[in-house]
Amino acid sequence: MNVNNLSEFGIRLREERRRLGKNQTEFAKVTGVHLNTQSRYEKGERDPDTGYLSAIARAGVDVGYLLTGEKREDPCATTQGYVHIIATIQEFLELAKGPVASEFEAAITEAHEASKHYWSDSDRSDQADKALWQLLKKSPVLLPELQDLEMLIEQVEFVQSTVGLDVTPRLKAKVVVTLYRSERISGRKPDFPTVERLLRRG
Repeated sequence: MNVNNLSEFGIRLREERRRLGKNQTEFAKVTGVHLNTQSRYEKGERDPDTGYLSAIARAGVDVGYLLTGEKREDPCATTQGYVHIIATIQEFLELAKGPVASEFEAAITEAHEASKHYWSDSDRSDQADKALWQLLKKSPVLLPELQDLEMLIEQVEFVQSTVGLDVTPRLKAKVVVTLYRSERISGRKPDFPTVERLLRRG
């Protein structure tokens, strides 16, 4: 095969071999060529044949980059990057522990799979997005809706006045936040004894 610029091809071949963590001897063995042949390819002294290009492609070399100088994205690195980003978001939203963690992972997986079939099954994709959105709303770190916040404050103030506790605004705010987070995680509304316990504990 005629490569336009053997010198640049050789430089890029050496770069790809090093990216894969192989020395020349190891790489020659993997690709089935003599060490001297591998060395000549990297020095730009020999034109590669299609058999060699096929062998190095199977070894993980980006042959398109060797021939054109343009790199394609590494799909494994891209996937790992997305997984890391999703895990970070999951941790930030405090959806990484308990039953909600498996719900989150299942919802993410379904949304991803459904998005692949958007043009053939848009309803599935829309439903998966809605389910994921509802799950994200369970995050205890998201700010509550005004109505939810109002109800929690009313509950705290009711318990406070009923048992005759003197509560600072700071403690009241702390109890409201604790109750909100607990409700988002467990899905259960706070009861009178729970609110009283939090107020007395301080």
